[in-house]
Amino acid sequence: MSTTSGTAPRIITAAEVKAALGDRLVESFHKDDLWLRVRTDAWKASMRTLRDTLGFHYFGLDRKS
Repeated sequence: MSTTSGTAPRIITAAEVKAALGDRLVESFHKDDLWLRVRTDAWKASMRTLRDTLGFHYFGLDRKS
């Protein structure tokens, strides 16, 4: 995550994500970054929450068939 102010980005914890998303969060784990799985019926609202509440700005989608 980058910031426009030039300060170091704040580290977001899995607990903060869980608190923000509630039951929309299915699973989370760390790989190189924080990976999150959310319910398919709630992905759009989840992305908005992560962007507007926690400052996330990059979302990669992994569509499983």
